[in-house]
Amino acid sequence: MSKRSSRREFLRETAAGTIAASIGTSLLVKSAQAEELLSGAPAVSTSTRRVLGANDRVNFGFIGMGDRMGAHTGYLSRRQKDKADVQAVAIAEIYEKRKKRGQQQTGVDDKSIYHDYRELCARKDIDAVVIATPDHWHARHALEALNQGKHVYLEKPMTYTIGEARDLALKVKEKKLVLQVGSQHLSDFQFWKAREVISQGAIGKVLWATTSYSRNTPTGEWNWPIDPDEEANERTIDWKAFLGSAPKRPFDKDRYFRWRKYWDYSGGMATDLFYHRLSPIMVAVGNPEFPTRVTAGGGIYSPVDGDIRDVPDTYFTSIEFPGKYAVLIGSSMLNSTGFTGSPAADGRPAGLQPQLIRGTQATMYLEGKQLRIVAERPYAKEFAAKHGANEWVIDVEAAAKSGGEAPGWTSDHMGNFINAARGKEAVHFDAELGWKAMVAIRLGIDAYRSGQTMYYDAAKAKATTKPTFRA
Repeated sequence: MSKRSSRREFLRETAAGTIAASIGTSLLVKSAQAEELLSGAPAVSTSTRRVLGANDRVNFGFIGMGDRMGAHTGYLSRRQKDKADVQAVAIAEIYEKRKKRGQQQTGVDDKSIYHDYRELCARKDIDAVVIATPDHWHARHALEALNQGKHVYLEKPMTYTIGEARDLALKVKEKKLVLQVGSQHLSDFQFWKAREVISQGAIGKVLWATTSYSRNTPTGEWNWPIDPDEEANERTIDWKAFLGSAPKRPFDKDRYFRWRKYWDYSGGMATDLFYHRLSPIMVAVGNPEFPTRVTAGGGIYSPVDGDIRDVPDTYFTSIEFPGKYAVLIGSSMLNSTGFTGSPAADGRPAGLQPQLIRGTQATMYLEGKQLRIVAERPYAKEFAAKHGANEWVIDVEAAAKSGGEAPGWTSDHMGNFINAARGKEAVHFDAELGWKAMVAIRLGIDAYRSGQTMYYDAAKAKATTKPTFRA
């Protein structure tokens, strides 16, 4: 939808998408035949997949060989050399240049380079698939892999729509497979330690949290380099495959290389950056829930000359939960000082400053390697008697090494996924949490674009513009 589309058009499109997603989910639950319709391939029994032992080598396939995938192939290449417990088996890509780059990164042979991701997923020697493609393709790629009995490492956001997130969560449960959402901050022990401390009543009743992910990009955020015409053109890029379910448009290199600027393929900073911030806070508060009410605002406050985009450069959202607490997220891509108002004390960039969780008795500052809990004045005396002062600092790294809630903590997100595929531990960011976070993120996008407050009825798994709870 273009920036000039009317609010009425947006609501009509949203309603149609919601109905389609609901119908798709209903079919998914009711019959295996529907799995063929949704994924483009017949469903398979989990019994046909190779069951990994605790020490078995994990064979990987990779879908989408863009810049982000380079981090994953690099990690697995180093691990293959160091531990020999993983193996790159195949890649799938729709841009010829990236096929060649992906082959260089992984070392796969010519017969293991695919244009159609479904052919890669059908290979019986692949145990796990890594997906790093534009947001609007996440669900289709992941459903195909799951239907073919593969474990999935899926880059954030988990999906593009709420209905797709539900489909994935149900599919993972049905197939008894592992899906890790690729937001690496869920493997930072600080959030799990925060959950432990909050559950013990250290800050009283949780009221609200603030978090941010800001940057300052004078040229316009996500204006990534565009390859020259001799490399990138309609002969070397499968434009139809890139568009997929998105609206049909003429070939456009800006949209291909800088897709995160456009609503057709992305949710902008909401799906790119806010997903990193919201999900850990949901874990820290404990018992992650679906949201009840979401509002949003912002806009293109400071247009950059020559920059074409749909998504805002400055964006705010307020997310309320049934547990009677809220999370407020506000960020700009043209000023790196985030929502808490001051740079981090340890010298990190201002955009990665502390996150705050406020309770009735104290406030928790999540500051990377430490948690700092500061008592509220009415509770200072009681707090000091318990902790020796009205400020309690917890060394997160020391806590992780000593055990506590998580002895032997796997701080490396991909490593956690590999362990989970072998049945040795649970993933830190599973599909159920991904579904709940996706609801909150997507409702914010819809609230911003429609100008309305969005609500969610978890019992009916339905988004609406009418209140579903009593404030």
